[in-house]
Amino acid sequence: MKPLLLAGAILLSASAIAGPKRLTNFESLMTQAKSGHSIAAVFDYAKMTLLVDGKEEKAPAAIGGMTFANWEFFDVGVVRNKLAYVVSSETQTIAHPRYGHVLNYVRARIYSDNSVEITAQYLTPLTYEIVMDETFKGKISNGKDTNGASFFARG
Repeated sequence: MKPLLLAGAILLSASAIAGPKRLTNFESLMTQAKSGHSIAAVFDYAKMTLLVDGKEEKAPAAIGGMTFANWEFFDVGVVRNKLAYVVSSETQTIAHPRYGHVLNYVRARIYSDNSVEITAQYLTPLTYEIVMDETFKGKISNGKDTNGASFFARG
């Protein structure tokens, strides 16, 4: 019985050491999400296109991350969409040097063609007035390219 427990402990330790698995395309992301794995995203904004009020601007040298605590998948045509996509969002209260305390809303939309769209907004906590609104567009990274959206499966 003890060897069996030892083997189980070794397997659990090995899987913990292995760390997160990089997801290199939409299909692998959906396979892992539908299997119940936790999805983590890391966005290197400088490697993405920034749109402010519909105009392209230089993206900041900033990196952000989020976990997909909730997500929804929309197949082609469900909401008049031409591409299938999965979407996740989260809101955190942050202290910003220029705007003070704001709600930091981030939405990540990943499309079946491996394109990614990140919406980042700052909203005032009492009125929900949008004081900053940016959209970043990019592609899923395989870890060896210059794309700015990385996704990982854990657990």
